Order: sequence, then structure tokens, then C-alpha cells
Amino acid sequence: SLAHSEIQRKKFEPSFLQHELHLRFPSELKWIDKANQLMEKVLQKPFGQNKESYLAVKSSVREAIDNANRHGNKEDNKAHIDLAYLLDKEKVTVSVKDCGGGFDYRQYLDSIKGKEATELAERRSFDHLGGLGIALMLKCSDKLSYNHKGNEVTLLKFLAK
Repeated sequence: SLAHSEIQRKKFEPSFLQHELHLRFPSELKWIDKANQLMEKVLQKPFGQNKESYLAVKSSVREAIDNANRHGNKEDNKAHIDLAYLLDKEKVTVSVKDCGGGFDYRQYLDSIKGKEATELAERRSFDHLGGLGIALMLKCSDKLSYNHKGNEVTLLKFLAK
């Protein structure tokens, strides 16, 4: 995954990463809330002056954590969520992984290409296909990718120059 390759890059370029954070927490609302609150604080440093980017990446991370809990872990409080946050001189990378079996993310990515959020919301009300949260993450990040299994999403947001 992208987060893994960035961690490997640190071995060769130790000064490249400015901040690294790894969290593992249970799929329980109190821990999810704490993780979201912590991420809000952590994300303020690189994006504090750019409110639009801060809100976008904060929303993307919140959505990824919520999806991991609801869809990946099926709200099983015995399961956990892994989150990796990497800040370097150019970008923020956040990876969120659940314990679930994954899903066919390609189907969702293909179904939302070129569509506006209002179209997705209307479609969801008719056929329950979803994809609105993925569309939000895609719109709010500069790059979105999944691992092959579909149980880990990586969000990348470039810092303003």
C-alpha cells in the first residue's frame, strides 16, 4: 500500500517524514470518537492556515474510519481499526484498515466516476448501491487508493506550497 511504501521510504530518507502516527483501536464508538478527535488536532498543524484543505482531509479521514467500523468490522467491538498518519514535506498520507473481508471497491469507483454528489444521493435512495462516502473521500483527497483486498483505504492530500 501507499502508506507502507512511505514508511519504507523513511529508512532511506530519515529526514523526509516530519510526523508519523500509528493507532490501533477497537471498533467501539468511544474509541472511534477519540481517534477522530486526535486526528482533528493532528491535521490542524499541516492544514491550519488552509481551512478548506483541513476540512476536506478531516472529513475524508472521519468517513474512512466510519466505513471501517460500519462496513468492514460490522460494528464488532472485538475487531479493531488500524490507522497510519504520515506527514512529509509535500503531503499528508492517512491509511485506515479494518479487519473485514474487504469489498469490490472497483465497482464503487467505476459507478461514481463523473457523477456529482446529488446524483449519487438520488441513486442511493432508489437502489441502495451507496458510494456516497467513497465519492466524498475521492472529492476531498488528492489521491484515494485501496489495497487489493479492499479492507484498507489510503488517502493522500498535498500541502499547499
